[in-house]
Amino acid sequence: MMELMIWLILLSTLGSSTASLNAHKAGVLVALKRSLLGLGNTSDWTVENSDRACTDWKGVICNSDDSEVVELHLAGNGFTGEISSPALGQLTSLRVLDVSKNRLVGSLPAELGLLQSLQALDVSGNRLTGSLPRDLGNCSALRFLNAQQNQLQGPIPPQLGALQRLEILVLDNNRLSGSLPPSLANCSKLQEIWLTSNGVEGEIPQEVGFMQELRVFFVERNRLEGLIPPAFANCSSLELLALGENSLGGRIPDELGRLENLVALSLYSLQWLEGPIPPEIGNNSKLEWFDINGNSLMHGSIPVSLLQLPHLATLQLFGFNNTSDRPVPEQLWNMTQLEFLGIGRTNSRGILSPIVGNLTRLRSLRLNGNRFEGSVPDELSKCPRMETLILSNNRLLGGVPRSLGTLERLRVLMLGGNKLSGAIPEELGNCTNLEELVLERNFFHGAIPESIARMAKLRSLLLYGNQLSGVIPAPASPEIIDMRLHGNSLSGSIPPSVGNLSKLSILYLSNNKLDGSIPATLGQLRRLSQVDLSENQLTGGIPGSLASCDSLQLLDLSSNLLSGEIPASIGEWTGFQTADKNQALKISPMTPSGVFLENSTDAYRRTVSKDMAASLDGHTYQQYARELEVPGVLDLSANQLTGEIPASLGKLAGVRELNLSHNRLSGGIPWTLGEMTSMAVLDLSFNRINGTIPGGLARLHLLKDLRVVFNDLEGRIPETLLFGASSYEGNPGLCGEPLSRPCEGDGLVDVGDGATWWKENVSNGAFVVGFLVVERHLFTCLPTKRPKKKRNKKMAVVVSLVNSVEEVTAGVSEVSLH
Repeated sequence: MMELMIWLILLSTLGSSTASLNAHKAGVLVALKRSLLGLGNTSDWTVENSDRACTDWKGVICNSDDSEVVELHLAGNGFTGEISSPALGQLTSLRVLDVSKNRLVGSLPAELGLLQSLQALDVSGNRLTGSLPRDLGNCSALRFLNAQQNQLQGPIPPQLGALQRLEILVLDNNRLSGSLPPSLANCSKLQEIWLTSNGVEGEIPQEVGFMQELRVFFVERNRLEGLIPPAFANCSSLELLALGENSLGGRIPDELGRLENLVALSLYSLQWLEGPIPPEIGNNSKLEWFDINGNSLMHGSIPVSLLQLPHLATLQLFGFNNTSDRPVPEQLWNMTQLEFLGIGRTNSRGILSPIVGNLTRLRSLRLNGNRFEGSVPDELSKCPRMETLILSNNRLLGGVPRSLGTLERLRVLMLGGNKLSGAIPEELGNCTNLEELVLERNFFHGAIPESIARMAKLRSLLLYGNQLSGVIPAPASPEIIDMRLHGNSLSGSIPPSVGNLSKLSILYLSNNKLDGSIPATLGQLRRLSQVDLSENQLTGGIPGSLASCDSLQLLDLSSNLLSGEIPASIGEWTGFQTADKNQALKISPMTPSGVFLENSTDAYRRTVSKDMAASLDGHTYQQYARELEVPGVLDLSANQLTGEIPASLGKLAGVRELNLSHNRLSGGIPWTLGEMTSMAVLDLSFNRINGTIPGGLARLHLLKDLRVVFNDLEGRIPETLLFGASSYEGNPGLCGEPLSRPCEGDGLVDVGDGATWWKENVSNGAFVVGFLVVERHLFTCLPTKRPKKKRNKKMAVVVSLVNSVEEVTAGVSEVSLH
């Protein structure tokens, strides 16, 4: 009996292998391959072996008798062509078409509408353009449509509302526009709508309430406006409602509290959302995620009902205006299930309770920008999962608990802007995963611990505005991007090992007591964009090696003891050569890379990247990053620099502020400075500069502030440099407007019609008296009675001038001529 069964199976297999796809259908596949441009796993798709299409052609699945193609799986093959084969519509039995994760271009063909059996269409992750074809509405069997991460444009076709079997619609990350078609409500089985990062506008149609099967409505980062429809309350299956980063307004509908299955409610950064948090939200017993970050118009108290939700793991209220006069409800510190808590800038107050140590699942705690008092709880060390701890800009006192050094997962620690004091604990160096350490604007004293300098993953070290002393420990982290230690009492020299920090972009060491020379090793830092070493006691010259810092756009070496000449190679500092504002510094080193969304729903987790998670957990990290609105600052003032101003400075077209004042520079002002067309501020005052002011400076059309005071300049001030006299004072040799000193040869006063008269010079008595005598003889020779003429305005000016001369020279006799 067993032998008979094996024989029957072999016969069945043999019969199946001998059947083949007809030549016409195989030809359709070959034509499709040609239009896709690329081989991938289709190298065996040839006319010669078309009889083995169903058995040997990779990605091809046929029906049971191998007579029809029912599935095409062609994802990730590196195709660069188009889905343009007209014969595609002849695969009438096709149920699955997957060409995702390629580099396909062009538009989606209308022939797709002929695939009446198509159930799943995935064209995501390509470079498709054009619009969604309305013919897709004819694919009556379609259940899954994924076209995300393309460049599709135009509106969402209303014809999609005819897809009665459609369950999942994914159109994220395109350039779609227009409004949401109300006809989508006709898709009675539609469960998920993903439209994030498009340009969809208008109001959310009230018809959304008819979607009884809808579980996910994710439309963040669009241009939607109007109110949040209370009709969402009729979507009884809704689990994820994400409307963030739109222009929606009004209040959060109380009716949303009826959504018994709601797991995540994301309403962050809605431009016009206002009013209180509805207490009814506390009825969403399954809610795990609640985010209203960045809605500054919302106000009221934090509902206790919200804090009593048993499954709430993420609570984000950043920017909500807590108008309650009472401290934060005690129930907040009893939410032991919390993983992400963000109530920064909510105007909350109270004592930072030691009970916070009971929140052992916490991974992110953001309480910055409030009025919390007391000390940093030692009990925070009982939160072993903590990755992000931000308590900055409160009223906290005392020191940093040494026990924080036990938080092995800690990546971000921000305690700046408080009244903390004492020494920075050496134990923080045990947080080996720490990436961001921000303790600025406190009262810390003592030395910077060596253990911190040895942190291998440290990216940002912000300790400015304290009372730290001692030397700067040699930093060892190859990852460090941002180091700001300014405004302390640090002494000693700048460690040459700073030149080994290959990723360093920002270096602020100003307003300390540093001495020694500027390390030439800084020239090894190709990413260095901002350097401020001002207000120290640095000596030596300006390293010519800085020419190798290709990204340098801010250099402030002012108020030091630097000597020598300005390097002639300064014109090769390429970071200052561009005037393109797109090259402005936009360094955001405080990106919270340690924040993830593992606590979110499956649907949320599968679409939200780590970067988006970071933005949800904290939109304000950039407040700690200096983002220059106007790059191009070069300040060498208040030093002991000598020599001439290098003509090569004219190559730095991106410099907007140039300050060389209070040095010992000599020589003339190079005419090449007129080539620095982005210049808004030029200060050359208090030097020994001589010669004339180049007329070429008139080409600096953006120049708003010019100072050349107290030099040895001479000659006429160019008429086009329209600045006040205070810009030129202290230069006895300068003349002309706006100074009161006229230049030699001046004196022609235009009185109209081209008539000119010599302007008198009172200091030249002979000239004045001679003019007076001529005037007297002229008028003596005239007849006593002259015909009356109407005196025109031009002649009135002449007579007025003569009268003025007479007044000035009163008492001068003709004898003076002899």
